[in-house]
Amino acid sequence: MDSRLAALCAAGLSLVPIAPIDGKPTKAPRASHWNKPISANNPNGYSSNAADFIGCNGFNFGLYHGASNTLALDLDNVELARKVFEELTDQHLADWLENPQRLEIKSPKANRGKLLFKLPEGFSHANLRQFKHNGAVIFELRCGNCQDVILGRHPDGGDYQLIGNPAAIPNAPAVLLDMLENWGAWKICLDSALGIAEPPKISPCKPLKGENLTGYRNPIKEFNQAFCVADVLTRNGYKTAGKDRFIRPGSESKAPAVAIMHDCKDGIERVYSHGGDCLNDGFAHDAFDCYRLLEHGCDWVETLRWNADITQHNQRLFMQEQAKNAPEPPPQSQGEEKPKPPFTLAQFSLKGRSSEMEKTMLADKFVLGRIAIYGQATAIYAKPNTGKTLLTLWLLIQAVNAKSIAGTDVFYINADDNYRGLVEKLKLAERHGFEMLAPGHNGFEAKLFIAYMQAMVKDKSAHGKIIILDTLKKFADLMDKKTSTDFMKVGRVFVTNGGTLILLAHTNKNRNGDGKVVFGGTSDIVDDVDCAYTLDEISGENGKKCVLFENIKARGDVDTEAGYTYSTAQGQTYQQRLDSIESLDKTTAEQAKQERRISEQLEKDKPVIDAILEALEQGNTLKTDLVRNAHQNGGFSKARINAVLNVYTGVHYGKGHRWYLVPGDKNAKVYSVLSDIWSPRQATADAYRVAKQGEN
Repeated sequence: MDSRLAALCAAGLSLVPIAPIDGKPTKAPRASHWNKPISANNPNGYSSNAADFIGCNGFNFGLYHGASNTLALDLDNVELARKVFEELTDQHLADWLENPQRLEIKSPKANRGKLLFKLPEGFSHANLRQFKHNGAVIFELRCGNCQDVILGRHPDGGDYQLIGNPAAIPNAPAVLLDMLENWGAWKICLDSALGIAEPPKISPCKPLKGENLTGYRNPIKEFNQAFCVADVLTRNGYKTAGKDRFIRPGSESKAPAVAIMHDCKDGIERVYSHGGDCLNDGFAHDAFDCYRLLEHGCDWVETLRWNADITQHNQRLFMQEQAKNAPEPPPQSQGEEKPKPPFTLAQFSLKGRSSEMEKTMLADKFVLGRIAIYGQATAIYAKPNTGKTLLTLWLLIQAVNAKSIAGTDVFYINADDNYRGLVEKLKLAERHGFEMLAPGHNGFEAKLFIAYMQAMVKDKSAHGKIIILDTLKKFADLMDKKTSTDFMKVGRVFVTNGGTLILLAHTNKNRNGDGKVVFGGTSDIVDDVDCAYTLDEISGENGKKCVLFENIKARGDVDTEAGYTYSTAQGQTYQQRLDSIESLDKTTAEQAKQERRISEQLEKDKPVIDAILEALEQGNTLKTDLVRNAHQNGGFSKARINAVLNVYTGVHYGKGHRWYLVPGDKNAKVYSVLSDIWSPRQATADAYRVAKQGEN
């Protein structure tokens, strides 16, 4: 008998015999009930008695973690795993991999490693945890109902080498136990360490009163010069971990969900959080902002007073400036003043001007399909690459060609395009007779646009003119309430003087609870326009994209919805893409909306679906096992897992189904993964058993 096999069994480890397939070694046991104890009725089960494996010459042997109470840290990419651990923890994988007391299963493949540890007695979170990047596994935490080949040959050639004493397996490090217990919190941190998560936006900063005065001391700038982010975090109970990482106070896990950013464009150090603290608001915060959020409950006024000397200095400056600009008192009259007439609103009355105003009133007609009305301000919000520019130009060209509007009255301001795109669209404008402007070309400046509108109103040249801004963010900061309000004040005056405004803007990154896109920025733009739409993709396959305009505010007889489809095939010219646009009839649009609802619900339930699919990958397809393991994988309630399991059970992948029922022994409910390219016709209990015993 192999002395190595005897030593493993003598150490109390439970082994699984893995028979070769067609004479070739394999990593996964294929026999039924391999994860049950060996017995007369189950000769292929696991055992810690070497005598049970007589006659298994040429077999591989797997370490069954569930019975051995062991954990394998399986490093499929040592270099990336090392980067992640050093970024997030105070541990160095090199120390573990070079420790003379380690127990390691060394693979013949390069850049791999597999370290074995002992789990604490009664540890209740033993399960498979897998971290991937770009579809490739970086590392796995393998324990519970899975096994790893500890003795034998690799299917690709070469022997597995066991380094260390199996009778003295090191205890599992605390950080690995914490990952097993709190995988959801750690997964976000792992993604951020490899740059998978999208970097947060910089927290917006309010303009400060008097900041333009000569000699003004900026309290935010001076705070950031006096204190670093780490100073504010540590004095508020955050604990350091890894490289520029912190664990928030009260965190149930040791996942360092708070990270410092050193590479902001303005050179200011900031921090963002994925945890459950007040810093987790989607923005990156400088030291001053951390101080405001953590120590002053978001109160700007109190936070700005952090230094009494700065506050008093700026107050003196402001008072001096007010004194300089105070109006001179009126000269004293030498005689008696005539009493002023009492104030009356009648001086502002428009009575008697109806005929004059009627002459300048615009006829009711549409500029873009039945979406934008002549003489109104209309906002259209969409995510990037949805087709808002493409469809706006197409609808505009339709109106010009139908002579509904005059091309010479249209001013399309292209402020969100590269040079090639600008030239393409300029040719369209020249062909169809409308004007195209672009910031930085021919003297046009975006920062002066409000002044341009005011000049058109003053010169009475606004009447009948149609201005399309693509996109609005180049002309107004939509995240700033004051800027948005100031822009629309002038925009409303332009419209009431006979102008038409069409504003193209972006939606938020995240959808609302109903899965719909949400307009970006403050509500001031939507509040002040006459009409507002969102534009969203409702389907996209086979080289075509279907999109839907949905009205969120209306004044006038506009469409509540309007659907369009266009080609997304590669290699097309812009003109060819325009020519591919077609209106969707109500039936087709409704069908596409149904597909989108399925897609949105899939996205909403994705965390639970992923937990179920992860359990299915482990071979736990019997319903009771599946629900239990999905509950352990994702931490979701069993009631929710059961609900999601029922919703997505079926044989039509296109209708959202993700698994199907397999006939099991004694009418057991057994599940199997549904492929997007294959629908099950017939499944048997044998298929269930193969799935259950599949490669781990």
